[in-house]
Order: sequence, then C-alpha cells, then structure tokens
Amino acid sequence: MLATFAKTSRPPRQWEALTSALLILGSVVAVLHVLAAVVLIVSGASWAKADGLAVVALLLVEAGWLLWTKRMLRSFGDDASGLGRHWTFQLAGALLVVDLVISGLAGATLISSLLWAAALAAGLLGLVKVREVVRGVISGQIAPYTEDPALLPPIVSDPTAPFEAPRETAGLASADDAFWAAVSQAAWTPGAALLETTPTSSRRWLALPVDGDITAVQSSVPAGATLTLWPAPLPSLAKLPVAPEYFGLLQGAAGDPVRFRLVLPSRVRAFTAEARTAHLAGLYLPTDQAARTVLQSK
Repeated sequence: MLATFAKTSRPPRQWEALTSALLILGSVVAVLHVLAAVVLIVSGASWAKADGLAVVALLLVEAGWLLWTKRMLRSFGDDASGLGRHWTFQLAGALLVVDLVISGLAGATLISSLLWAAALAAGLLGLVKVREVVRGVISGQIAPYTEDPALLPPIVSDPTAPFEAPRETAGLASADDAFWAAVSQAAWTPGAALLETTPTSSRRWLALPVDGDITAVQSSVPAGATLTLWPAPLPSLAKLPVAPEYFGLLQGAAGDPVRFRLVLPSRVRAFTAEARTAHLAGLYLPTDQAARTVLQSK
C-alpha cells in the first residue's frame, strides 16, 4: 500500500482571478469599440482616446497573463507551444486581417469595428479554452504537451523499457533468505516498495502481496537482477531532499499496472499533479540510506 492523494491540484486563485478579469475587460473593450464607431457615425464625436486607452490596458493585462500562464505550464512539463493554435485564435487573426484591409475604405467604419470586436470575441473564447487546458494539465487530467525532445518527461513504463547504462553490481550482497524475509515483512508496511533492475537496465516495481507471501515475487526475478527495497516513500513531495533524480511509482486506478517513473527535479511538480489523481503513488530516493540493494544470483 502506498500514499494515496485525495486532493486535485488547481491553478492559483490569483491566476483564476486574473483570467476572469481579462475576460471581463475584453468584453468591455469590445463593446466600447463598437459604441465608439456608432457615436462617430451618428454624432461625429470621437471616443478614440478612451477606446485607445482601453485597448492598451487590455494588451498589458493579456501580456502579463500570458507570461504567467506559460511559466505555470512549463513547471508542469508543458512547453506551452500550443497556446495560440486553437481555431478561435486562428479565426481572430483572419478577422483582423480583413479588418485591416477594409479599415481605410469609406463608409466601412462600423463594419471594421464589428470585425475587430468579433476578432476580440473569438480571442476571448480561445482564452476560455486555454483556461480549461491549464486546469486539466495542473490537475493531471490532461497530459503535458511539448515539442522539444529535451523537455519530454523522462518516463519509463513497464519492465522492457531500457535505461542508458547498467548499474554497478560489484560488491552487492546476494538476495539471501534474510533479504526475502525482510521483503515479506515489508509487505505488511504501508508504502514499502521493491524495485527490480535487470542486467539490461530495465526497471519495474514488484508487487508486494499484502499477506506477506513473496514466493511468486521471488521466483519472478531473473538471475543477475538487482533488487532495492525501500521501507517507505519520501514523506513529503513538497519538501524533497536535493537529488539528481527520484524513482516514482504510480498506479492510475485499482487493478491497473504499477508503473515506474524516472523523475528529474524539473518533473517533480508534474509527477505530484499526476499522483494526486492516482490510486497509488509514491516517490523514492535512489540514495536513501534506509533502502537496501542486493543482487539476485540464482
């Protein structure tokens, strides 16, 4: 049994408030822009100054929101490269191009303003869609997306996934009866975990039966594999000891396979978000002094 996360991560309240403010401000600016055009046509009065100040304020708020959103997504392993690709933003761009083409034509003031307002409305709809994506990424319901291979999450799943280099096995003690007795005892301990690393450097978590009968587990380990037993995961994902990497354990739902994750420091927040919605989850320190590593010799 491992740590279970009941709560779901959410974006900061300040970000949610800024997003709502941006939607409201955008709606006001769109209406003001159309009204300014109507007043200019009907009475000849110009609201250009007020209209211009409103547009500038909107652009400044939007720039701050965009920077904050990108930084937040990147902290969860998403490179934010797809933020502007939603069809609503493409539609907004097309409407603005048409607006620029006809804006200099005589008698096109109102039509131009309506096109500009429609483009802004499409952009605001896109902002709503982006908000849904951000919420999904942070809660773990949407997988982070990246186009940069260097930013791809270092995830290895299932026992056949290879690693870069085999671990040193020289000097390791053999997996004797005393070790397997310790494994059997640990099976009763919540959070205990047993990791198998094969000679080809693939890794998998071995299930520890709750009844302590590890006969099947012992027979499934190939000769030459190393076994590492942790009595417990790291107690807090919020305050981790400094390390170049961590070993993650995730089980999405009861009955799903238990998966191994190699978690770099830059991926801890993304792992935490995914762990909150998982059935079972735990993060383990490879250099944990309490862990015990042995070699399966037969």
